[in-house]
Amino acid sequence: MLELSDVEVRFGGLKALDGLSLEVGVGEIVSLIGPNGAGKSTAFNVITRIVHPQAGRVRFDDIDLLELPPHAIAGLGIGRTYQGLELFGSMTVGETLIVGYEAVERCGLLSGAIRSTRCTALTESAHRAAREVARRLDLDGLWEQPVTALPYGVQKRVDIGRALVGRPRLLLLDEPAAGLTHSDLDELGDAISRIRSDLDVSVLLVEHHMPLVMSISDRVYVLDAGRLIADGSPEEVRSNQRVIEAYLGVPVGEEHA
Repeated sequence: MLELSDVEVRFGGLKALDGLSLEVGVGEIVSLIGPNGAGKSTAFNVITRIVHPQAGRVRFDDIDLLELPPHAIAGLGIGRTYQGLELFGSMTVGETLIVGYEAVERCGLLSGAIRSTRCTALTESAHRAAREVARRLDLDGLWEQPVTALPYGVQKRVDIGRALVGRPRLLLLDEPAAGLTHSDLDELGDAISRIRSDLDVSVLLVEHHMPLVMSISDRVYVLDAGRLIADGSPEEVRSNQRVIEAYLGVPVGEEHA
């Protein structure tokens, strides 16, 4: 479904990504991990066209994403969350979810009765899609609640829900576990697994919480200083010495030297 090939991103003299290649297949949960500053969020920004790479190729369903403007990405079926919560404090849960649909389906510049008919149909579709996502993420009882009045873990689910309402086929989750409690983490892992199985959505996950990554991922890619240093199953990555060294910051076997 998604393929990055030899992607290189430079900011001045810094290489944020140095020849990154990765794939996400249909129905997969794939994680991209690495220390802070490894280039994980830069990879997301390349996929969603916020950052243009100096080299490489990015394809989604055999469409060249690098030829498209950023506003066209959601319409292809790619949804995204960000590291920090990007929620409007004045909105309710229901209004926030509906915004996710409007990011994909717009009324456009039609006029008169044509515009009115189209917008009415889209509004009805948006409400149906938002209600369905709310039900699946256990948010339906909070529809009229202001998002800022909710616990942080619930706000995270609203954020994911907004990305899902646009009915993506690929969901990019950027550190969704940040700031969550242990019970929230369990709910998050269950929610991501249900999103994959119930909605047929593939997931690319950037995350620091290793128990979550290892419990739900089909495959894991590991970045360090912009370079891919390992990839494979969770079991293979967990025991990889280069991965251990990158996370500990010292060669394996010298931790207590």
